[in-house]
Amino acid sequence: MRPNSAIINSRVVILTGAGASVPLGREATLGFTELLKTLVSGALDEALTAALDSCKKRLGSDPIDVEVLLDHLEACLEYVAYLKTDLHLEQWLFRSNNEHARVDLAVQSYKQLRDFTLDQVVKHYRSIDPQDAENLYQPLFNWATASDIQTLPIFTLNYDTAVEEACDAGEKAFIDGIRRRYRREWSPAVFDDYQPQNDSSTLVLFKMHGSVSWLRDSEDRIFETHNQDRDPPGHRHVIQYPSLRAKDLLQEPFKTAYDYFAECLQHSSVLVVVGTSLRDAELTDIIERAFDANPAALAVVMSRSLTVEEAASRLRVPSDRVVAIQARFGDNTGQLLQEVDNLLAGRRKKLGKNVPALKIPRDPTRPPPDTSRRRAATQAATHQR
Repeated sequence: MRPNSAIINSRVVILTGAGASVPLGREATLGFTELLKTLVSGALDEALTAALDSCKKRLGSDPIDVEVLLDHLEACLEYVAYLKTDLHLEQWLFRSNNEHARVDLAVQSYKQLRDFTLDQVVKHYRSIDPQDAENLYQPLFNWATASDIQTLPIFTLNYDTAVEEACDAGEKAFIDGIRRRYRREWSPAVFDDYQPQNDSSTLVLFKMHGSVSWLRDSEDRIFETHNQDRDPPGHRHVIQYPSLRAKDLLQEPFKTAYDYFAECLQHSSVLVVVGTSLRDAELTDIIERAFDANPAALAVVMSRSLTVEEAASRLRVPSDRVVAIQARFGDNTGQLLQEVDNLLAGRRKKLGKNVPALKIPRDPTRPPPDTSRRRAATQAATHQR
């Protein structure tokens, strides 16, 4: 089925990474490694120290983020398993039962560290405060409504449920692939069948790396759940865990998310990037091709560290098609959205410039909304969910 034109023809496309959830107390990749250090003890502490020291020696850099750490653990486990398949190397590298035991013990400690790290990924990112999430995303919701954007595609690399919680708390219409009226099962048809509502805006959320709230059963069906530890019996979490390795994008729900991302960029005017280091090759490949095919497309990147030159390099697009705002999401959301408005209206004459963050205070905390019911617009927009 062809992609839904109501989604792919949106003027604005938003891409969020781990940095977008830092204001909600969720760690980005570097911070997660620091968190992990506080959670391990005994043999796991020794294994983590050894793995991090090895990464530092190999890369010549410090600190080490969780993507590099997990890739290192997987590579070590794969290499040892492969060496053991060669009779000659196995004979000389593992000459005695005692040395066999030492190697097996080291391998086991790395396996335990890997599994513990994945467990903590699920535990850490499944906890989001709904009110904090609403406060963080409310300026974006208000802007979409005021700008008469009926359909706003948001592509997130995050596993957490920040956007979903914000929408529920703020009674904002959204779809994310889950048929909530039909056993809470994920289906690409939710996106294909979506129809915009004339009197409200709807967020269309694509979780490009999966979710802590999604499980896959033995029949390959995906269901929404809550507060489950990693991979409960008979199920596996639907997550592309932190890694810089090539990802399997042919399996659902990842295929639908990446296909729609590519199609949206072919038609959009502005790509808004928030809180991602843009290190995923699969992602930047799509962005590069889309910007080549869509010469009118521009990008606004909000990051505390990336300059316009660095952002353009990682996006693989010319710097004169990029605006970089060096600020944290949530602190300067108004400035971010003003830049988007400028680009949409053609008021930004000079691109390729760094935009200093304005000292804009965060929005004051509003009273908790009544979450006992959703707006009629939400029910109408998501009748197929």
